[in-house]
Amino acid sequence: MKYDVVPDKLLLEMDEEEGPKTGDGEVNSAIFPQKMINDLTLHSQNLSNADTLRELLCSAALEETAIAHLIHAQANKIEAFTGRDNSFPTSPTNQQINDFQNGIARVFEAMVEKQKQLIRMIEISKRLLEQDDLREG
Repeated sequence: MKYDVVPDKLLLEMDEEEGPKTGDGEVNSAIFPQKMINDLTLHSQNLSNADTLRELLCSAALEETAIAHLIHAQANKIEAFTGRDNSFPTSPTNQQINDFQNGIARVFEAMVEKQKQLIRMIEISKRLLEQDDLREG
């Protein structure tokens, strides 16, 4: 059984911060129909700042859940590669072991970067909400 290193394309997809875009930066209507875009726009116009922060936190929680699933999948991949008793059932070469370790490391590095982005988003959102409260109060 051969284990491939995580392709750069997957890492780039994991690192995307925004939804799918066309070449000119517009939202891709093939993926997001115009009605959905309009509904989101109308919904977002009626949200208070606290509601917006709440939605951001829910979004961050969903992303953290996805990261947890990726960690679990990587753990299963490691166990399959090394065997339950660390006997390396596929008898990989040293190069294959090294490639496997590098692939796992790259996935974890991407997850760490994503978590840093989530933390920054939450901190900035909180600061903006506090500034808005000061202006209103």
